[in-house]
Amino acid sequence: MQAADLCGVGTLAMKAMFEDIEANAEQPAGAAIAALPNGFPDQLVTSTLAAISHRVRLVADLLSRTPHV
Repeated sequence: MQAADLCGVGTLAMKAMFEDIEANAEQPAGAAIAALPNGFPDQLVTSTLAAISHRVRLVADLLSRTPHV
């Protein structure tokens, strides 16, 4: 958020982008998983999905702590 402010993007624009990512992160991940070939390692899929979910939660936490400007 600080880098966005320094570049003149603004907090509200960044919050809107992050909110969109939070709301829509799972659908593209599901589509990517569906396109994987049979036999693709489940452990890799599971760990990647967990990482995506974790990052989305971090973004949601950041949004809840960032004041509107």
